[in-house]
Amino acid sequence: AKNERSVQNALRQEELRRQTALAFQDHLRAQQEKRDAKRELVKRAQQLLIEELEQEAPLWLTTPEEVEAAFTEEAEQLLWARPQGVLGVPNPSLDSHFWQYEGHTWDMSKTYKTQSELLLEDFEEEAYLTTNLDNTIWTPKRIAEQEELERKAKLRANVRMEGRKSLLMRQKEFLDEEQETKAGEPPKPMPVPSLGVLANVKAQEKEGAELLLKDPTKFFIFDNNASVSSDRDSESSESSAYSGPSLGTPVDIRDPLRTGQPQGRVFPIGVGKLPKPDTRTEKEKKRQEREERLWAAAQAQAKADSGEIDLIPEEDREIGEPIDYDNNDDWDSDDEEWIKGLDADLDADAINVPREFRYREEDIDYVIEKLENRARAMQSHVKNTIQTMEQEARS
Repeated sequence: AKNERSVQNALRQEELRRQTALAFQDHLRAQQEKRDAKRELVKRAQQLLIEELEQEAPLWLTTPEEVEAAFTEEAEQLLWARPQGVLGVPNPSLDSHFWQYEGHTWDMSKTYKTQSELLLEDFEEEAYLTTNLDNTIWTPKRIAEQEELERKAKLRANVRMEGRKSLLMRQKEFLDEEQETKAGEPPKPMPVPSLGVLANVKAQEKEGAELLLKDPTKFFIFDNNASVSSDRDSESSESSAYSGPSLGTPVDIRDPLRTGQPQGRVFPIGVGKLPKPDTRTEKEKKRQEREERLWAAAQAQAKADSGEIDLIPEEDREIGEPIDYDNNDDWDSDDEEWIKGLDADLDADAINVPREFRYREEDIDYVIEKLENRARAMQSHVKNTIQTMEQEARS
């Protein structure tokens, strides 16, 4: 009986080993199929890349002569004058998404430029563009075509961005529903969101197009500044098109970062202001200095009487009452000087001009003087360069 049990155990072990070997062979076969499929996918991708490069190969510039020949005056204008310029290959698409990668950087300068300095920069930039842009190439028709292309790119970028937001919010709602638990159930772990939403560009554009049809005011600015009410938006959510009142004619594409901003920028530009001349008399100056000394002495005496050790850094100390910047009338305002002599009804547009765009005669004189000095310096530089070239030619 003992020998029979030993034989049966040996047979079972042999059968177990054989099944394990078969399972291992199946595992190896499955893994080999996965590796073969991955290699086939890599080969297909490499082949597609090679075919694309072969299609563009005739357009490549290989010698310095070909490069110099390609950079004609018209080619340089097309390449540098407008965003998303390309040279040597056809434009990749009619709605290149260069607008998505526009920088939104705050100017971190330690000093603020005055109104006259900003006006001078605007004139210099306008002069630079006027000098470097060729009007024979950039005809009104070509400029209109390029501007239309840029508007298409901005609109498509907005549509894709709104569609991505909508899909992500819908995914968040689904995940919240899955995480909900009934009374008495243990809490469920947070579901892992899928990143496929961020990679599915077609789904983003489709969702954004549906939002565009439901509420055009999210993407366009209309001439009568129309907006869709929440009630109307909820009613039209069931349909795929807007069915509300007439919104008028669209005048521009809504920029989610710039539309509605006072300066029309992502970040405001700080405008510096020179202090006004001190018109106080010597008696008034001495009176203020005496008040400041008395105030400092009173603060020192109060600190000595309290006997407490002040551990607050000097830059963090608050002296006196905190300033209410929203209701502070004691600041150097030019509003009274600006509106002097202006009629509230007839000159309403001039009165409502933002402070950073209020230019006075002193600002205009400053800009004219700087431009004249720069013109004289450039003329002198050109004259000296010509004289040097003539002397080198004679020698």
